[in-house]
Parts: sequence; C-alpha cells; structure tokens
Amino acid sequence: MRRSLVQALVLVAVVAIAGCAARGRAAPPAAAGNNTAEPAKSDVGSLQEYIAKMRHVSAAARPPARTTSATTLESRDPELAAALRRVQASPTAESHLAAGELYRQRRVLDAAYRHYNAAAKLQPQSAEAAEVYEGLARTWRDWGLPELAVGDAARARFYAPESPAVHNTFGTIMQALGRTADARRAYERARQLDARATYAISNLCYLSFLEGRIEAAVEQCRAAVAIDPELKTARHNLALAYAASGEMGLAQAVFAEGGDAAEASFNLGILYMAGRNYRAATAAFDAASRARPTLNIARERASQARALSRSAPQPVPNTNTIVDGEAK
Repeated sequence: MRRSLVQALVLVAVVAIAGCAARGRAAPPAAAGNNTAEPAKSDVGSLQEYIAKMRHVSAAARPPARTTSATTLESRDPELAAALRRVQASPTAESHLAAGELYRQRRVLDAAYRHYNAAAKLQPQSAEAAEVYEGLARTWRDWGLPELAVGDAARARFYAPESPAVHNTFGTIMQALGRTADARRAYERARQLDARATYAISNLCYLSFLEGRIEAAVEQCRAAVAIDPELKTARHNLALAYAASGEMGLAQAVFAEGGDAAEASFNLGILYMAGRNYRAATAAFDAASRARPTLNIARERASQARALSRSAPQPVPNTNTIVDGEAK
C-alpha cells in the first residue's frame, strides 16, 4: 500500500513539475529502488511509461541553436551580458566556465554546452577542470540525457575527489539512471565531506522517499530543513514524506512555513490530487489562484480537480495513510 502511494505521489509530482517548467529547473525523474516490495503493475507501468516519454522527448528534441533567443536574453540580462564581454575580451577557461554556468542556470543548454566545451579545450587547471566537467555533466543531465553525463561526472570526481558538490552531481546522475545504490553512496560521501551540505541531505531524503523508506526520508529532510529553513526543495521533499506517512496536517504546515501562500496552497493541492481527494484539491488550487491571480497553472489544476470530483468517488479520511491513496 505504501509503495503504491509513493508511486502515486511521484507521478503526480512529476506531472505538476512538467506543467510548471517555467518556475525553475526540475531534477530529472529517477527510477525507484528495488529494496522494497514491488508496487502494483499498473502503478509501475504508468510511471515508467511517463518517464520514458519524457526522456524520449528530451533526447529527440534537443534545443536547436538559439542565436535569437540568446541575443534577446543577453539584452535583458546584465550579468550574462557582462560574462560574454569578458569572454570576448579574454577567452580563457575561467571566462568560458562562468558564461557556461550562467547559461545553464537560465536553461539555455546548447549555449551552456558550447562554453563548457570551449573551456575544456583550453586545458584548465585542476580546480577549473572539475568545475568544467561538472558543468558538462549537469548540462547533459538537465538535457534529459544522463547516460551521456557519466563520463564528465567521473572526470569531475577525478579532478576534485574532495568536493561535496561534485559527488552530489554524480549522485543525481546515478539516480536519473536508476542506479540508486550508487546515488546513495555519492550523496552520503557528499554529506561526509560537508555535514551542512543540505542539497545532498535533501537528495538523500528524496531517494529514501522513492524507495519507500518514509521514516528515513522524514528524518533526513528534517535535518536539511533544520540546517537551511529556506531550502525549498528540502521543504517540498519533507512534505511529500509526511504525506506518504499520512500526516497531511504536518505536510500542510511545512508548506505554510515557506511563507508563500500561493505556493503552499498549490503544493497542498498536488498532494490532495495524489490522494484522490479532488474536492480538497479543488479548494487548495482555488486558494492558490486567489493568492496569486497570475498563477495560471493553479486555475488549470483546479479545473481538472473539479472535473474529477464530479466523476470519481471521494476517499474516506484515514489518519494513517493519505485518503485512499506533489518534486528540479
């Protein structure tokens, strides 16, 4: 039951993230581990089919050259424009690296790749080389092609074996490939190198959640939030873990503590959708729309939930699980 619930939460969260792509980078979906009981075949099939489709789209539709889009971005992004001026004035590995990272953060991945690749060809020093190859690995990962990121991620670890960020990046790639044991080792190594590496601790939490180890997930994400209360991914993962354990009140409180009423209501609606409580989901999405009228996705989700509430039976509240049964 818990395993099926986790699968439902993951699937609904992935759909929500895809719908909110403009809000920021979403981590690539990762296959669940195999150290717990197998979920129902329909859950596995639907989740795997969705992930396969998203990976196929990413691989088949790599961004074309974005000369026009990049030019437009550069004209309204002073930081990026300054970085490009530095590249033109002094095309060093350092200047290309800085430009590549800015482009990657802004999701112009083809431009990011070009600058990282240019930096790699300039034979950077060891510290720079680690950043260059980590940047290339992240770019392949964000492109939805983690299998092409493995070599660059390994090179980054070679040049910076004591970097927690590099080990964390390697872990995200292993997780995207479904190699959860390798991902866990990488996240644990990052945590060993930096006990306050909240990004790695939050990733451990989400990995535990995917594997159905809900108690461990709650413990790990609580640790991440305690270190950095402003880390949204850790809060989101903690709320998912609470919801999977049936603690919807705690999940709601975690979202509310984030300080953004619209985001809190929207995320709560996603959790209710996962639990098939469509009336509650409708109310949550409507609240998100009222709090932020420009949040169009909230109105779309409210319409979906409202339609489902008319055609599907409502769940019976249960204090132990989400009623019959919301994650870069």
